[in-house]
Amino acid sequence: SFCGIKRFYMHGSVYDVFMAAMLGVLQRLKPDDGFADGVFIPPLTNVQQFERVRELLAEVEREGSKIAARNIEPLLRAGKD
Repeated sequence: SFCGIKRFYMHGSVYDVFMAAMLGVLQRLKPDDGFADGVFIPPLTNVQQFERVRELLAEVEREGSKIAARNIEPLLRAGKD
């Protein structure tokens, strides 16, 4: 199943610890072909979904947010096969 989390709320005093832990988890996830061994994040269904994700990332950056993890290219590449 998929869980699309939009926000995390936390006290500022735990932000750095939380981000380090979250990035550690994200860096261990393998985005690629959903049928390959060890893959946790399958590709997006189509190019339109991929472009929408890319647009959302650009939008939040324009609004001043910092994106800590952004390697979404494998999500498109795997879907082309």
